[in-house]
Amino acid sequence: MIAPMIADHLARFIASAVPGARALGLVDEAIGIQARHRRQAEAWAPHLTRTRDIITSHLEFADPAEPVVVLGAGLGLDLPLGALDAHPSGALLIDAVRLPAMRKALKEYDNLGFELHDVTGLIRPYAKARDGAAVEAPALAPVPVAGAGMIVSVNLLSQLALPFIDSPPESEEDKNTRRALIAAHLDALKAADCPVLLITDVMREEADALGTRAYETVPADLIADWPGAEVARWDWHLAPKGENRDGTTITLQVGAWFRR
Repeated sequence: MIAPMIADHLARFIASAVPGARALGLVDEAIGIQARHRRQAEAWAPHLTRTRDIITSHLEFADPAEPVVVLGAGLGLDLPLGALDAHPSGALLIDAVRLPAMRKALKEYDNLGFELHDVTGLIRPYAKARDGAAVEAPALAPVPVAGAGMIVSVNLLSQLALPFIDSPPESEEDKNTRRALIAAHLDALKAADCPVLLITDVMREEADALGTRAYETVPADLIADWPGAEVARWDWHLAPKGENRDGTTITLQVGAWFRR
C-alpha cells in the first residue's frame, strides 16, 4: 500500500486539470484538501454528511429526462455519488481539477460522468497574464446549464476568486474581482431553466489567543438577491484545534438555498 504522502506526490503528476489550473496552484490546492480531510475526517464528517443529505433530499425535483449537473465536484467527499448515480439520467460532475482518487471513485458508477471545465472563465487567461496584464471577469460565468435536469453548485461559490486574489481580499481590486466572479456565477445559475441547489459557506471565523475575527466569504447582498429560498444553515469546523501550527482555528458558516 502506498503511503499517503507518496500518493499525494504522485497525484501531482497524474492529475487532470484545465489549462492554467496547474500553474495557478489548483492541483496543489486539491491535494491539500485531500490531505486535510485525512487528518480531519471526524471534524469534517457532520458538514460532509449534511451536504450529501441535502443534495439527496432535493434530487426528487430534478427532471428525470436530463442529468444532474454538479459544479465543484472536487474529490466527491461531499457528494452522494450513489444517489446521483441512481438518478434516471445520471449526473455530470464538473471541476477544474480531477485527482486520481476521484477517477478511481467514479469507476464504481456507470451513470456518472466527469468533465473538466473552468466555471470562472479566468483560469487560462489569468495564468497566461502573470506579467500583470489586466484580466476581467466575464459578466455571465461560463457555467454549462443547457440540458440539465438540475444544477448543484456545491461548496464552490466562495472559492471562485481564490486563485486570482489575496484571501481575505484587502485591496479594492481584489474585493471587486471576488464580487464580480460570485455575481457572474449566481447570474448564470439564475438564468438556468431548471431547479438549482446552491450550497456555499458565507462566513469565516478565525480564532486564536488574540481573539476571534469573522468576515464574509460571500457578500450577503448577493445571496439575498438570488431567487432561492434558504433551506439550511450549519457550521463546518474546517480547521479545528491542532490543525494549524499557529493555533488558529477556522470555522465556516455554510448555507443551502434552493430555487425550483
